[in-house]
Amino acid sequence: MSSQNLFRAYQRKKKNQSIATFSLIIFALAGMILNEYGKFNTEIIQKYIVPAMILVLILFIVFSLQNWRCPRCRAYLGREMNPKFCKNCGVQLVEFID
Repeated sequence: MSSQNLFRAYQRKKKNQSIATFSLIIFALAGMILNEYGKFNTEIIQKYIVPAMILVLILFIVFSLQNWRCPRCRAYLGREMNPKFCKNCGVQLVEFID
């Protein structure tokens, strides 16, 4: 894979990860607002909202573990939001502008 293709693949992964993270935050905030200001009884919250939030969190974790990988060696890129290099194979993930 050429370095330009690696840069593009990494940027696509980074964009997808940002969208997933933003969506998770919005979903969590919506759940907290519904819990606080919604006219739901405790049974509805425990039966529907809490399981939905847990499911979305699990899906986010699974997506992140699959998505956030080096485009060359497929190693997990770790918790860092903007790694410059893969810690496993050493490939440069971002273009440096002089």
